[in-house]
Amino acid sequence: MENLADIAIERELSALCSRADADFAALAGLRKSERQAKWEYLWGSRSLRTRQMTVASGIGLAGMAIRHGSVCRIDSLSGLMKPADCPVMLAEHLKAAAAFALVATGGLNPEGILFIGRRTDKAFSDDEITAVAQLVAGIKKLYLL
Repeated sequence: MENLADIAIERELSALCSRADADFAALAGLRKSERQAKWEYLWGSRSLRTRQMTVASGIGLAGMAIRHGSVCRIDSLSGLMKPADCPVMLAEHLKAAAAFALVATGGLNPEGILFIGRRTDKAFSDDEITAVAQLVAGIKKLYLL
């Protein structure tokens, strides 16, 4: 049985997807000793493989967000990274995605990662990224207790 914190986080992920017009959301915590993350919460997932994946610093979109400690995004039109370079995007058939590093207040290093994605070609705009970043603050409060 899920505890209340798990239910609250899953509700926040669902609400985040609704507000951001996203099809998928995932939340992972970093294992400090390994600098890797494991997906703990998934919303809108269509692949059993996603939960099994680990995220390493610098690998894929989520890994780049961890490495830089900021927001990273890609879509089918950007030239920096292709969806095929991101294991989560491949497994979930996403065409646009953004990853947000979760840094505790007063902290320097990310303690988690929030990943959102769309299965359509619609890229996340700057305004949408800003709006989602504000919503991420609520999830961060629940997750980084």
